[in-house]
Amino acid sequence: MSRAKRQPGSSLELLLDTMCNTFGGVMFIAIALAVVAAASSEQMAKPSAGSDTADRKLTRLAEQIKLYKYTAAPALPSSSGDKAELERLTHLAQEAETELATRRDAAARLADIEHKTRSAKTRLASLNAEAAALAVKSRQLRDETEKLHRSRVSIALPALAESELMPYFILLNAGEAWRVGPEVGATGFTPCADVISSGQPGRMTCRPRPGSGVRVLAGGKFAPEFESLLAGLPGNRAPKFVIPASEAELFATVRNELKRRKKIHGFIMLPHDAEFTYTVGANARYEY
Repeated sequence: MSRAKRQPGSSLELLLDTMCNTFGGVMFIAIALAVVAAASSEQMAKPSAGSDTADRKLTRLAEQIKLYKYTAAPALPSSSGDKAELERLTHLAQEAETELATRRDAAARLADIEHKTRSAKTRLASLNAEAAALAVKSRQLRDETEKLHRSRVSIALPALAESELMPYFILLNAGEAWRVGPEVGATGFTPCADVISSGQPGRMTCRPRPGSGVRVLAGGKFAPEFESLLAGLPGNRAPKFVIPASEAELFATVRNELKRRKKIHGFIMLPHDAEFTYTVGANARYEY
């Protein structure tokens, strides 16, 4: 029995049919994998409130692919309707992937906002704790202040005493002392050479002469040269210190030591610089 001869056109159709079947199977597998991957990513991402657009699209796409699987021919669609359906399904898959990517970005931003919110709450709790601690310290300080007010005592300063001792002015400035006097001589009251003076005897304006002062303190105690200055004062004179505002702390140390020695002394406070004017006279009484 002779074998039937095949027509060349039949072989070409078989080859085309095989290629179409293969391409159709690859496309179906690719679409199915894309749908499964998108569905898995959607379950992992946190959904936004009130938004299920991607879920509906994925469900519709899955149903249409399933319908296409069981109703469409295994070969690559040859009709224009089948091609349009495949293109529509592919377009839906792309839209679903785009929607999923958008929702993943939104979920990432939401996670970042939640992290910043937790950090802000932690910082707020720390600030509240610091504020509470400061409030406790404030109450403690207020209590201590009230205790000090309740424990205050009245301190009575002794009144100045009159004396016939004529003052011997000593000017303090920049940690040093200048003898002012005045010295009593045949010509009346003459300021010491340690200061620059101008005016009339008995009323002179004086200021320190550079290089003529002596140290007042050395190691927190009277310097030897200051001790010599005090020891050299006339016995019938009382030291009266002239104090610029800048030397108030220095004079406090000097005054405490003189009080400890029970040595009579006085002082005059100057408002600004070390220039001052004194007035002296005979048969006058002075307060120390």
